Amino acid sequence: MSDTVFFHSDSEIEAMVDRLEICDFEKGEFTHTMHLAAAAWYLSLHSPEEALNHMRSALVRLTKKFGVNAYHETITCFWLRIVRNFLLSQGIESALTNSVNHLASRLASKDAIYEYYSRDLLMSETARRTWVEPDLKLF
Repeated sequence: MSDTVFFHSDSEIEAMVDRLEICDFEKGEFTHTMHLAAAAWYLSLHSPEEALNHMRSALVRLTKKFGVNAYHETITCFWLRIVRNFLLSQGIESALTNSVNHLASRLASKDAIYEYYSRDLLMSETARRTWVEPDLKLF
C-alpha cells in the first residue's frame, strides 16, 4: 500500500504543515508524502535556506516528541533539493496543489534516495549530522 496523500487544495497542505509545526501527529502518521508536501510548502514561501531551517526545526521537534533522535541532515537536505528542482521544473504558473500531487505520485518511494547514495554513506554518523554530497549520482 502506498502512503501517497492526495491534497485537494493549498489550504489542505497548509493545515498539514500547521499540524507538523505543533507536532500534532502520532508516531508513524507523518508519511514520506507529507514530508514532500511540507518541503514544497516551505519552499513556496521561503528561500531554500529558510525552508531548510523550517523543515529541520519541525522535524527535530516531531522526533523529540516521539523520544527518538532520528533527524538526518543529509536526508532532509536531499529531499528539499529534489522538491525544489521539481517545483522549478513545473514552472511558476503551476498550482502548488497540482505540483505536490504530481510530485507525490512520482516520488512516492522514499527509497529513491538510494539512486544517489550508497547505504553505508547515507547511514553514516557524518551524514546524519551534516550535508554530505551523493556518492552514486549527482543531481
